[in-house]
Amino acid sequence: MRIKCFLSLLGLFIIDIAPVPVTPVVAFAIILSRPMWFYRMVAISYGKN
Repeated sequence: MRIKCFLSLLGLFIIDIAPVPVTPVVAFAIILSRPMWFYRMVAISYGKN
């Protein structure tokens, strides 16, 4: 799970170097859809599992 998150962030970093900002669009989509994997990652990060 940790490797998956790292690779996702690395991919976003590489894409964000381009002149088109992608990270805010992806973050907005995550906020709107509220996927369960995101909730689990936040709970693990803050120690509330």
